[in-house]
Amino acid sequence: MTMHDFDPNSNSSLSPIPPVRTWSSLAQSRALSLHTKLISAPSSLYSPYSKALAHLGSAIRLYGPENIYVSYNGGKDAVVVEVLYRLALAVHNNKHENSDSKTTPPPLSIFFDDPQDFTQIKSFVSSTSTYHDLSLIRLLNCDFKSGLSSIINSSSEGGGRNLAFVLGTRNSDPNGANQDVFSPSSDYMPPFMRVNPIIDWDYGLVWAFLKFVEGAAEAGADPAVEAYCGLYDEGYTSLGRVGETGKNPALRLPGGGYRPAYELKEYGRERDGRTKKQICHVPLSVVHVIPDSVQLIAESVADLRKSYDYLITSGGVGSTHDDVTLKGISKATGRELSVNMEMLEFICKKTGDEEAFDIVNDENSGRGGGRRASSTAGANIKLSTFPTCSTLLFLSGEDEWPILRCEENVFVLPGVPEFFEKKIKLVAKHLGETAFGVRGGGVNNIVSAKAEVFLTVKEAEIFNELNYVVSLFEKRGGGLAFGSYPKEGEEKWKTVVTVEGGREEVEESVQELRKVLGEKNVWKSVVK
Repeated sequence: MTMHDFDPNSNSSLSPIPPVRTWSSLAQSRALSLHTKLISAPSSLYSPYSKALAHLGSAIRLYGPENIYVSYNGGKDAVVVEVLYRLALAVHNNKHENSDSKTTPPPLSIFFDDPQDFTQIKSFVSSTSTYHDLSLIRLLNCDFKSGLSSIINSSSEGGGRNLAFVLGTRNSDPNGANQDVFSPSSDYMPPFMRVNPIIDWDYGLVWAFLKFVEGAAEAGADPAVEAYCGLYDEGYTSLGRVGETGKNPALRLPGGGYRPAYELKEYGRERDGRTKKQICHVPLSVVHVIPDSVQLIAESVADLRKSYDYLITSGGVGSTHDDVTLKGISKATGRELSVNMEMLEFICKKTGDEEAFDIVNDENSGRGGGRRASSTAGANIKLSTFPTCSTLLFLSGEDEWPILRCEENVFVLPGVPEFFEKKIKLVAKHLGETAFGVRGGGVNNIVSAKAEVFLTVKEAEIFNELNYVVSLFEKRGGGLAFGSYPKEGEEKWKTVVTVEGGREEVEESVQELRKVLGEKNVWKSVVK
């Protein structure tokens, strides 16, 4: 095994790509031995295994093993794809034993080293990388985007082809719903191909595979190495940073302790152990859809910001004639529009536009002579023109586009869906951290958890039972908010009951709902 440390933020001229070498024959022999065992596995396991192997074989044929990297963070899904790719590469090499493919490099793997990772994860990645003779690139002090960018840029400079990254993404993951086996990277990421060999696997299949690999090791196919990180035997089902990860409450034993991860039967509760992460949910009270009318925007803002704790606007903040949201807010608050020099300086640094800054400075100093701004300068000046009650919030770093807050409780966000989604999450987190509000100085209705209980029965069939549970928690005065919504056209569930509030109360309410409604009527429950 070679471990290659690389810090994209250092001034070193060191390349993130490790030196070329040949994968050891012993490691390839071990991989082929495990592959032979899997061929004889039950069809419920062999079928998805052979399908994933075929996808990875296509990736090797299209990109070449020198241009494929496995994201190996030590979690269960990453372990599965590392094993799959290792076996696919060994099978490929064996198939082409009379060609140069026999001398291919070892599996190239990437590990993002985070100081907040579990030490057990780091040890597991290191030991398995050594045993299987992986070429491990340990990326230091960087996020996913900058780490991949450094590898892609180095490959391009060296005349390399496009790269593919093998990921453990599944459809049930937060970012996996719209991905396929081969999915190009998102627009905001550097260009590469995402290869998702287990995109259609569920939690149960992941563990069936890992337990088979473990059994094969005990039978001599791949001995003396852990099949997965030992934390999963202690009750963890989804591993993140230490401060954001706990044991799954669904595996808690009545007398204390926890069952292992592979005994979880409610696959929808896979991430319940990630509840240690402090997430702030702000309940939505009302939505107003307003045309590009300064008067209507002003009337709505004036009313809503006094009636509710927070008002969040979306859209109408660009540089064209129909972007009038800030004019409406200006009218609603009685504050004049003025160029915000902090924002103008930020934009000019981003765009390299010195003209806009010079024009505004000249006007502020009385030297303006009716100078006509170019289109770019004019647009940047408008983008920097806010009501005088505005504050810039750099919630994701000083280099990222800030969020605009007007007065104390109006947050102005972009209308582009992907930008809006990113910013509103930052606003929700900010509200939870600062705990300010317009009533009594405290945040009203900020909740730390939301649960969804999916039922296999129609809403009308649970009328009495649901009312009983709601009444039970109302008497306790915990402030939980219950909701019930029917669903047509779903095969597995017909009703979803939602609960929002404090985490302990939400988790308790889910248990009560499951008891009162009957386990046979519950498809799954999820606490976020």
